Amino acid sequence: MVCPFRCHNCIFFGRHSLSKVRKLHPLKHTVKPITLDAVLYVVYSGAQWIFWSNGASGLKEEVDKFKMAARAKGLIYTTGNIMQASRHFTYNGEASTNQSGLYRRWNWSVPSIQKVWRPVKHSHEMIDYRAPPVLVPADTYVTETLTDCLFNRNTFWSLGPLFTTSRDPGYIWSFWIQRLLWEYGGNIELFSPLRNGHFTYNNEHVENADGHISALTLLGKKLSNWRCDVNKTFDACVKDLAQRMVGWKYFTQKEISVINVWFSLLGTIQPIRIKDWRKGSSVKPTNGYRVMFNPGRPVLSHTNQSQEDKGRFIMENPFNPICKNYRQKSAGKPVIPSAIQLIDDILLIIIFNRPGFLDNIAYLNYVHGRYFSHILMCAHSLDEFKKYAPTKNKVSFIEINLGVGVLGYQCMMEAMQMGYDVKGYLQISDDVILNTWNIAKLPRNRIWFQSRMRVGRLASKRVPNIHVGKHVVKHWWPWSSQWGVGQVYKVWQDYSAILKDPKVAPIIQKFLKTLTENSRKPDGVYYEASDIYYIPSSLKEDYVFLSSWFLKERVYLEIAIPTVINGLARSSEIVRMPGTYLWYSDRVKFRKTFNPSHCFLHPFKLKHQLKEESGAKFYCEEYLPLIERSLP
Repeated sequence: MVCPFRCHNCIFFGRHSLSKVRKLHPLKHTVKPITLDAVLYVVYSGAQWIFWSNGASGLKEEVDKFKMAARAKGLIYTTGNIMQASRHFTYNGEASTNQSGLYRRWNWSVPSIQKVWRPVKHSHEMIDYRAPPVLVPADTYVTETLTDCLFNRNTFWSLGPLFTTSRDPGYIWSFWIQRLLWEYGGNIELFSPLRNGHFTYNNEHVENADGHISALTLLGKKLSNWRCDVNKTFDACVKDLAQRMVGWKYFTQKEISVINVWFSLLGTIQPIRIKDWRKGSSVKPTNGYRVMFNPGRPVLSHTNQSQEDKGRFIMENPFNPICKNYRQKSAGKPVIPSAIQLIDDILLIIIFNRPGFLDNIAYLNYVHGRYFSHILMCAHSLDEFKKYAPTKNKVSFIEINLGVGVLGYQCMMEAMQMGYDVKGYLQISDDVILNTWNIAKLPRNRIWFQSRMRVGRLASKRVPNIHVGKHVVKHWWPWSSQWGVGQVYKVWQDYSAILKDPKVAPIIQKFLKTLTENSRKPDGVYYEASDIYYIPSSLKEDYVFLSSWFLKERVYLEIAIPTVINGLARSSEIVRMPGTYLWYSDRVKFRKTFNPSHCFLHPFKLKHQLKEESGAKFYCEEYLPLIERSLP
């Protein structure tokens, strides 16, 4: 790797050291520009990665974003054959100018080329710096130049042509290289830009201009129709496509000469042996969870917002038709959320346990979108979500069949694997009343859960009910069900089977030890209502790994969630959120039990209770004024 900071097994070449390179490598020939000699030297030295950048500031932070493990996780773009990176990383509240992108939550081999996206300077205030990275698969072109990128060894062949002089700012070279990546299933991953990082100052950077996109789309069609003879080697295919580019008047003989010299030199120290050559790719996946992603609303200084920016953030009040007959101060008036109260370092996950409730989206988006920059909704049907999805201040969505709520913790697992750059993940059910003005004060580096967590034993056939009230049965039915403690026993067997793996053994051993200490039982298993909980990002890898075995055995969420939580942290380190659960006949007592100093109340069924006078009166007269009053 070429990098300007201290790291293990790294080589750094600055401008002044490039002139010395020719004395360091054994090649008799050199190639212009001189920067390519540096590439030849590090290739000869056995480099597995090369990060080539035009600047030095902020590079360590950029490299920290990159993925160099054998496998990677995140979002893969599936919307079309041309991707504009600005659509993924830039917020715009208007549906007409920012189409929602369709993706899949996917696992893949380490990307061929990785790049931290750099926006144009004038758009930096609308950037979603916490957006998850996105993989651009084979058969899709991204309208980005391939400068300031991390290249793996299978893509070193592209570096020579990439650094030659071209008549455009690099888009043509970029598309040519991307098409050749397809021949062996190569791909490109883009990461969100750094705050106060590099911008693109190039006057020719017109990614969003219609004419520019049309020209690149035409080039993409020509490249996509090209086929290389199956009997040719990879370098022969490279040269064949280069000659086609000459015929299409994108390249000149000068570029052909550079390519020929480069491949000749590179071949003397690293014969072009592309792994999985001729593998090709059909990489737009047809499996993996379907995702509709929208960039999060940025935190802006409300005093410096232009009228245009304010217009993007206006949230029309969907409660107006309901609240017009009640005392609701802001009824009929659109409300502009305040940037001061906006929470941009937590991903709010809202799960819909059962079909038939997605028509509540507008209400939930108004209530929670006032506070949270990033909201991910999770339910059984993306097609149904599209019917009710907001056209302004849009949210993201992932399609997961939660088994009537049994496996609700899967939403957080998948959200964590998307790669949002946040401090933590807060999951709530759609029927939770959330007092965000109290949530915002809680520490981001600790787990949050409700005040109660009960303990059973692996050997117990029954446990006391978590539901309280008149006519409630004594024992809790999920414990002895097909999703209950018997499945937890299978999880323990799964853990025992993989304890021999030194990579995961410490995680499992620590989990079991902490769980035993917290429960004070050698076979303790927790259970409790789990409609609201928070996991800090520092624990997300362990949470996903440990929960995956509960998911495999289909353990009930109100057993899986509190058990995993109590194996991740000591009981004294878990923040207990004050709140109220109402069961059965007590559910009508929401007005009497609602406490503004608490963090939550569950449940309040918007779809049903807003149709009743008692529910509408409570929501319009008590809850809505509170969420609006809490904003400056």
